[in-house]
Amino acid sequence: MLITGHIPTNIKWKDTSIIDALKEEIDGSLEITAALGRLRLLLGPLTRSLKKWRKLIEAEAKVTNMLGLTRAYREFEKTSEIVVHILQGQESYFIHSLTLLADKYKFTPLGNEHDGLITMGKIPDEAIQTARKLRAFTVWS
Repeated sequence: MLITGHIPTNIKWKDTSIIDALKEEIDGSLEITAALGRLRLLLGPLTRSLKKWRKLIEAEAKVTNMLGLTRAYREFEKTSEIVVHILQGQESYFIHSLTLLADKYKFTPLGNEHDGLITMGKIPDEAIQTARKLRAFTVWS
């Protein structure tokens, strides 16, 4: 919760697991407010450290996909963009691997796209299975 979430500042926050947990354990909003204040005081040093750590990651971390294409973490506006970067790298890596196997498996590539391969001749299942085994790993640095 603390890594990506926030500690609520008051009990009016909706849909937070911290407020829900306090409500289950404590009766009355004055007591919940006091407990939340104590929790914020107790966790303050940790949350400040986590904020510094997150800013460091945002400033310094890079995401490298399977093709070796690297983008700085701060360039991504949404988490979904990171997912797309990684998945497109996986797609491209698979298609490029399959293209390199063409001579061995007797098919002719006509068009190599990041997410597909146009060929003359059927791509044998054995070539597909071989390309699947040629996996690299996504690297976070």
